[in-house]
Amino acid sequence: MYDKERLAKIIADLERYLGDVHKLGVKTSNDLNHPAKFYSLSMLIFSLINRAIDLGDEIVSAKKLGMPEKYRDIFHLLLKNKIIGLEMEKAFSGLVHVRNLIAHEYQSFTEKEVYSAYQKLPVIKQFIVVIKKEIAKRG
Repeated sequence: MYDKERLAKIIADLERYLGDVHKLGVKTSNDLNHPAKFYSLSMLIFSLINRAIDLGDEIVSAKKLGMPEKYRDIFHLLLKNKIIGLEMEKAFSGLVHVRNLIAHEYQSFTEKEVYSAYQKLPVIKQFIVVIKKEIAKRG
């Protein structure tokens, strides 16, 4: 049912990126006044959100839950099919918005916005746990 090799690669990427975020040692938005930290964290957030989208899309496709038209639809379909809860779906809706800002309006992205997105990253760890349980349950 699932392409376990592909899912394992996506999860490994997510875990590696989360580890890299931790290594940056960001504690406050002021830490992002240093350009290297600002750009590093911005790109890691972008990469994390993209890979979380990939992970959700793999589940939606494998389970034939529907055809998402937008990235947010992936998480709505996961909610509708009781794979994730409402709070997680809302969190990912916000993260998809952040992803779109980084992708399309990067030049206007501020330290405070990056820090705000950074504070929302724990939902990605929670998502990994949920998806691992789903994979184990469904094979």
